[in-house]
Amino acid sequence: MQFFASQASTLQNAAARLIFKLSLSEHITPSLLQLHWLPIRWRVRYKLSCFMHALVTGRCPAHLGSIVQPASQSRSGLRQCQGLD
Repeated sequence: MQFFASQASTLQNAAARLIFKLSLSEHITPSLLQLHWLPIRWRVRYKLSCFMHALVTGRCPAHLGSIVQPASQSRSGLRQCQGLD
């Protein structure tokens, strides 16, 4: 995943530089925001969040819902996941 994200970010940045005719020394983030393009990492997180929300609310096909199991809702389960116990 890391390799894909890196390549996709490079491609996205190159496309924005081409559109705005930016040099390599100019910041790319304002151009991405002006184009309403999320940086690749943000886009992946957004898509995963939307997917998980659809699973939780029952808006996904049943075969996808059987793949994902809900995590424990208790605070002790959260502490164990974070290694705080």
